[in-house]
Amino acid sequence: MSFQEIQKYENGTNRMSAASMVRAAEILDVNIGYFCDDIPSGEIETPALTAIALTLHGRRLIDAFLSLKNDTLRGAVADLAHVLARGK
Repeated sequence: MSFQEIQKYENGTNRMSAASMVRAAEILDVNIGYFCDDIPSGEIETPALTAIALTLHGRRLIDAFLSLKNDTLRGAVADLAHVLARGK
């Protein structure tokens, strides 16, 4: 990884995928919340994100979710997943 690429991540010019962020957290031995200034540490558990990222369709789901344009759409997807999970 080049210095410029790291600088773009630090400045927010480039986005890091959730799966990459989980991997970086594992390598650095920190909680995923370490990378998010506005999320209190411990609120997001790295093992849950890792489990999602490692499932058959997890990467596609994460990428699609992050591509949604607003919180209303992300909320609708979360609600749908919740309803589907209850209907096992």
